Amino acid sequence: MSEESYRLRPATEQAFDFMLEIKLDGLRPYIEQLWGFDYDEQRARFRDNFDAAESRIIVVDGVDAGSLTVTDGEDSVFLAAIYLAAGFRGRGIGSRVISDVVDDAERGGRAVSLQVLKPNPARRLYERLGFVCTGETQTHVLMRRQPGGSVKPA
Repeated sequence: MSEESYRLRPATEQAFDFMLEIKLDGLRPYIEQLWGFDYDEQRARFRDNFDAAESRIIVVDGVDAGSLTVTDGEDSVFLAAIYLAAGFRGRGIGSRVISDVVDDAERGGRAVSLQVLKPNPARRLYERLGFVCTGETQTHVLMRRQPGGSVKPA
């Protein structure tokens, strides 16, 4: 299987609707399971947390395929969000994007942390990429990958 390449381009305010729809397409079943689903509420919550400066659009073969939001800190990087459109999931693109975030953080000696909704099976992907559970809330699993953390074979 050949590896598909991707590139990141800066998100703009105009990317808001695309990023919201990609997120809701991927997370809606888990949101419904935890809280029920109200589109207007989800849109308002996304608007409150939307920061185009920390977000990138994932482009595959010239097509906007997803979004990535990363917050850089002095000692660590927070992988706030990665979402791929349905047609791009399961193709290894997300794994490569996350691995590149980890590699970039490790070059600076920083850990990468994230949180994942408890019912979301993406947790298995994060574990394969070397993230370990560091805690949990009522709805999320908190995960972290230390610099030089071991990676289980995919």
